[in-house]
Amino acid sequence: MSKDPSGVPIAEPVTSGPGIVRLHERVSGDLRKNFREVLIEERVGEFTPDLVIRHGGHVTVVEVKTGDPTMPLPSSANVQMLILKDGVRKWLGEEVVPVLVTNYRIDEADQKEMADSGIKIIAIQGLNYDSKSLSKKVSEIVEVNPSLSSNSILESE
Repeated sequence: MSKDPSGVPIAEPVTSGPGIVRLHERVSGDLRKNFREVLIEERVGEFTPDLVIRHGGHVTVVEVKTGDPTMPLPSSANVQMLILKDGVRKWLGEEVVPVLVTNYRIDEADQKEMADSGIKIIAIQGLNYDSKSLSKKVSEIVEVNPSLSSNSILESE
């Protein structure tokens, strides 16, 4: 721990060692690479999603939340997704489908709250997630596949 000028202890930022890519960066990087031709790269403002994808007449906001997979999804995730959705909708003037990609545990209450808010959830498992499977799940949402239930968690192998 270090101290700021007022003497209050401050935790050191968590870092991966040199050459180690954190799961969040891997997932967002893979999605960015796989959707590079339909990404909107401009920053939205104070609250900026990891990716904004425009495909046809649809806009999808993708936010990646990773951490300790034994822990529950942070309680702020639903509100954050709604803020991102609203910000992009105001910015682009179009309806937006929010997608949360996460390795956190998601209980039934979180699942229902997210589904009721129109947020799609894609669960990833561990460091060895399948990038192609994840991209396929995102593609299904981006292309507005009507067979997807709004209240289900999509598992990425």
